[in-house]
Amino acid sequence: MARPKKDPDIKRKVFTEAASKLFFEKGYDYTSIQDILLEVGGGSALSPSVFYYYFQSKDDLFEAMVQEYMQEHVQNITAILQNPELSYQDRMVKVLEIHRHAILDFKQIDTYFDQDSMRSRYFNYVIDTLGTNALVAPLETLMRDGVAEGVIPETTLLKRAGTK
Repeated sequence: MARPKKDPDIKRKVFTEAASKLFFEKGYDYTSIQDILLEVGGGSALSPSVFYYYFQSKDDLFEAMVQEYMQEHVQNITAILQNPELSYQDRMVKVLEIHRHAILDFKQIDTYFDQDSMRSRYFNYVIDTLGTNALVAPLETLMRDGVAEGVIPETTLLKRAGTK
């Protein structure tokens, strides 16, 4: 009887979580696909074909991991920003805490790469461009809320520049 297959998105997430753990512990260059297969297999190595079913290469897995990490970061911030039970100050503090933690994580990951490498440039592109762009609208809403609540004074500069 054939074994039931897991949802590919769930299995990809298992791989990206394992890779994330190992990349943080050992660094990208010192983490092998075999290490990842052992981590995903809970100590017993899976066949490399399982890895290559979901990812083309370790770089492909790395890109998926960075994208997933960034999506989670943005979702966490967005959830806080949209929580009507939190005051403006609480939302701002929580957003800054999450963002600070993410920046520290990103800096740690970034130290594993040669700064001139394609991997480092891709990583920084995702963090700097995609992450920032995803947060512009929610943070603009937070600024508007701050002005509406009177927590942020609506100065001439703010009126002229806008909340963006």
